[in-house]
Amino acid sequence: MAYTSSKGFLYRGSMISPSEPVVQSFIIDNSKTITIGDAITLAAGFATVSAGVGGDNIAGICVGIVDASGIPVWQEGADVDGTLTGDDTYASAADNQTDKKCKVQVVPTTTALWYNEADSTLAQAEEGLYFDLTNTGDQVTGTGNATKATMQLVKMLSTASGPNSFGEGLFKIAESYFQVAAA
Repeated sequence: MAYTSSKGFLYRGSMISPSEPVVQSFIIDNSKTITIGDAITLAAGFATVSAGVGGDNIAGICVGIVDASGIPVWQEGADVDGTLTGDDTYASAADNQTDKKCKVQVVPTTTALWYNEADSTLAQAEEGLYFDLTNTGDQVTGTGNATKATMQLVKMLSTASGPNSFGEGLFKIAESYFQVAAA
């Protein structure tokens, strides 16, 4: 596959289940660019990339993009009128909500573990702390904080690969679009 981005969240397992993750589909909002690995939120019922700030509840992490019939948008015969870039990025048409209705496939669970390379170095002391996302919705940002934010660092990975040595970790969604409302 010819991925256009080296960033994004990659599925690495579950905290409670060894089985494959559940996937949910949402129609992509008009004129939105989504890349596999982006954190997705819903705006008026349509999928868009998370702005990355605390309180921007995540519907899930994008693991696929399909047409209204469920055919991957990069596959021959898919019914799309947006723009494809590489094998991972799709820009929806201005009338996607009502015409082609291409969908983003997300893993919505808060128990899934996602590999991500932070935009800064992670420290062992940040395990269990919370992080916001960059405004592109594909990378955790800043220093871990005890105040609940979009993602939570479950495990720091002590590898020195990549441009941000020791900036790699396994994260879970901390602020879910589908969380139980406070009483």
